[in-house]
Amino acid sequence: LKESNGYIKKVYIKKSLPRKLLINIEEYTPLYIGYSSESCLLFADTGELISTICEECEAECTQYVSDHNYTLITSESLLESGGKLIYYEEVYKVERVLSTFKYEINSLEISEGISIFKDRDNHSFIFDLTNNLETQLARMLLIGEKINEDMIKYSSIDLRFERPVMEL
Repeated sequence: LKESNGYIKKVYIKKSLPRKLLINIEEYTPLYIGYSSESCLLFADTGELISTICEECEAECTQYVSDHNYTLITSESLLESGGKLIYYEEVYKVERVLSTFKYEINSLEISEGISIFKDRDNHSFIFDLTNNLETQLARMLLIGEKINEDMIKYSSIDLRFERPVMEL
């Protein structure tokens, strides 16, 4: 079962006497759709690869995302290695920080480690996933509070620099 279905995380089987089997199946929760190298891949909320949705199908992949309310991740380079989303840990950390300020991420574009997270209100947050991410997240925590307190209207925040750059 587990090898034939990418959704299955764990299978528990217990024999109950005399002629009964109790089967418990734990599944992955799909959360990310990744499009790179002309493949559309479905990833779990843990970063595990669930399945390949289609090949050479960018329009279909985008439609699949909107139909199922997943986060779309696009990249010019590979997104998956060894059955796992390459930048999962980094993406998870950024999403966790942004969610503290009620930003719901619906797309992510990765190009050479530079990532642009976009939320449902079309705000953009720019991070460098390969260089000192913890410092960038700390900056977001500081300015996120200020943005909420002062109700600042903006379109993007670039957190890669010592002083974050905000486009109003």
